Amino acid sequence: MEKEYNQKSILDCFSQPREDSEEKLKELAIISLEASWFMENYSVNPVTDYFSAYRGAIIKLAGLLEIKDKGNTAEDARSLLDSLELMSAALGASQTGIVSYTHQEFTNCLAVNFEGYDRAKALYTVSNFLGYTSKELRAYLPAVIVYLNEYLEQKKSQYTFAELITLVVFLFCLWSEFAFLSFDQQEILLTNYFFFSILVGVPVRSVLEAFLFEKSYMVQRYVSFDVFLLDCLNSNQESYQFSDNKENFEFGKLVKNCGVIIEKKHEQEPNFDYVIFVKGFVKEQMANAPSLFASAYLEEALTIFCGIESADLINQFQFDADFGDDDFVKQMILLVFCFYTKQYSRVTDYFKSGNLVVTPAQLMTQLVSDAETKTNSNLAGELFAFKDFLLTNKILKPSDGDVEFDEATGEFKWNEAVSK
Repeated sequence: MEKEYNQKSILDCFSQPREDSEEKLKELAIISLEASWFMENYSVNPVTDYFSAYRGAIIKLAGLLEIKDKGNTAEDARSLLDSLELMSAALGASQTGIVSYTHQEFTNCLAVNFEGYDRAKALYTVSNFLGYTSKELRAYLPAVIVYLNEYLEQKKSQYTFAELITLVVFLFCLWSEFAFLSFDQQEILLTNYFFFSILVGVPVRSVLEAFLFEKSYMVQRYVSFDVFLLDCLNSNQESYQFSDNKENFEFGKLVKNCGVIIEKKHEQEPNFDYVIFVKGFVKEQMANAPSLFASAYLEEALTIFCGIESADLINQFQFDADFGDDDFVKQMILLVFCFYTKQYSRVTDYFKSGNLVVTPAQLMTQLVSDAETKTNSNLAGELFAFKDFLLTNKILKPSDGDVEFDEATGEFKWNEAVSK
């Protein structure tokens, strides 16, 4: 029977220094003798930072492997060799010269949970595309999502080495093509594998930053995707047993608690720094239950969450606001808040602060001139709601102008009284 690893041992494995993992891997390969080929192949040169992170994650898995000083059986040796072969295949190297599965073969393989198929060949098939923007990899991902979704239903808290390395490889594959996944597929990752992905080494922050930057050429588009990410994380369902006493680490509940506090902080402190807050929040959680989780992973996960909640995970945007270059990030964030009802009060705080980079009239002109807003009736409805909010709070005056629909052009616009 294959050895299984609980979630605490997985946390410990990925918390260890990478250098220790590499030394352990070399030691195992040398002791096992027959795996000398592995030493020649596992050091695949990383082609990107993403692949480097992936390679580091696979190497860290060596921390779970062991060979006894005495009493090794043929089964022990075979198990070690099988694990090393899976690691080798995951890194794109193989003793036996594996040929990749076709899309259909790969789909069939996952549909039967590798029964009658070669797991190493399946890992080799998708890992070869990592590190590149790959249309080829995308063709395999629907089967991966189905596999992970079904895996969730098993509610496993223990994993064999084969199951764990498969999970790690598949998560890296999915996050590498996150922007090309459907909303439903992205939601599965964010609600069920967000924290675990960070734990095993996926550079989730970089992936989401790139994702949002790509969407930032239009204000409303950026806002809608930022809100989508936030809604998914607020619905996070992850729960792990990282302690020996079986006490669960409920990451999803922790996110919700953090979100409630963050909202109140934003209302009370206009210049609230969520990065400082997260450090203190994590320290407090660790003091209450030090054995539950490693603080570095929690801090990274919650910092990403707070960045999304505050609409400033990224500080560079493609959107070309017509306000000049002064304090551009604040301008962009302000535009984001305008379409994000939960943040309306922060817009009020901004305009009442007296330290204005942009006037209410300029703001409305810019919002209406956004290419997508001009022709989208749903977005125009949000714009009218925001205008009413500004009027109610006496930030905008009726005499300043109004949003109008130009029948000749079929577009919404801010009237000329303010535009000039």
